[in-house]
Amino acid sequence: MKFALALTLLCTLSCGRVENKRSGDSVIGQVRSLVVSPASSADRSGVTEICQALIQKESAASTLLNTTHQFATTQTNCDGTTQGPEDVTVTIQQEGSDLIFRRSNNSAFIFPQVETTRSGVLAELCGAVSNLTSPLLSETEALYFTTSAISTSDCLPRAGERCILLERALVSGTTATVQSREWLRVLTDVNQGRIGFVNFRRKVSRSFCPLNQVISQSASLK
Repeated sequence: MKFALALTLLCTLSCGRVENKRSGDSVIGQVRSLVVSPASSADRSGVTEICQALIQKESAASTLLNTTHQFATTQTNCDGTTQGPEDVTVTIQQEGSDLIFRRSNNSAFIFPQVETTRSGVLAELCGAVSNLTSPLLSETEALYFTTSAISTSDCLPRAGERCILLERALVSGTTATVQSREWLRVLTDVNQGRIGFVNFRRKVSRSFCPLNQVISQSASLK
């Protein structure tokens, strides 16, 4: 009887956590052969569309300063416990040459940078848009990306939107180990309003989690 109770408790503590982990999250920690090839035409087209939307947003940067925006945020911790959803109000401020989202109480926002072609997680792709390879390589990191092979359960684009998946991997010799995955949905149609804004974002990473656990953070623009 004691063994059965202990087994039930163990399943309650560990089995339940697995349900908070989406199937795609298991890619974290995956080791890949490091093979660089030209990006597909579909992915080049998708990245170009996103970067053009960011350029249009940048052209109106001065009108964005001090504007207020609201996000619904959620965080799933390493142990599977969830914080949120929480409605968070931010304003766009300038910090050096970058635009950032700042909360009204000055506490940290989970995704502080306003995405542009010069700063944020999309800047590296936009800087290489004329010669995209998959992955993009730096000295220690490989950036895998796709706009054409994304599950709709992870990111569902509507008219005038484009989804992109970014995977950052740590390079070691001829292999790369995936450290994080991030989905972004970008408004790309000027007629929809707020062109170039990311209206959905979810990041999954190891962060400081124990082995085989991840942390997930998401924000949806309201």
